[in-house]
Amino acid sequence: MADKTDCQKPDKASIHIIGMTCTTCAATIEKGLSETPGVEQVNVNFASEQASIKYDPAKVDLAKIRDTVSQLGYGVATRKSIFPVVGMTCASCVARVEEALSSVPGVVSASVNLASEKATVEYLEGARLYNPFMFQVLG
Repeated sequence: MADKTDCQKPDKASIHIIGMTCTTCAATIEKGLSETPGVEQVNVNFASEQASIKYDPAKVDLAKIRDTVSQLGYGVATRKSIFPVVGMTCASCVARVEEALSSVPGVVSASVNLASEKATVEYLEGARLYNPFMFQVLG
């Protein structure tokens, strides 16, 4: 009988890479990311400066992928936005909002401040951050 394992679907990300100067750079990034646990498939295109990545979000997140690219000597184009968040009353609320924001595809990191009622979200440049739950959290 086959052992049932976690059947979570892999996520896909298209990441704008900064700092490549040749195809060897693309190959270096491809090799480095493919050796990262949880990364299932990588294709880096030097001409478009894009890395297409298929990964298991249970094993690796976009922050780790960004950090790996950085350790290889390149950058990942991200943006930061600050959103108001109202109705939070405790640290547990903050944790739930951070978890919800972090689960949105394209989000690299999310930090929520209870006192200022603001969320700072770092996300991949060009990512479409539509998630109905996100709007409930932020709405």
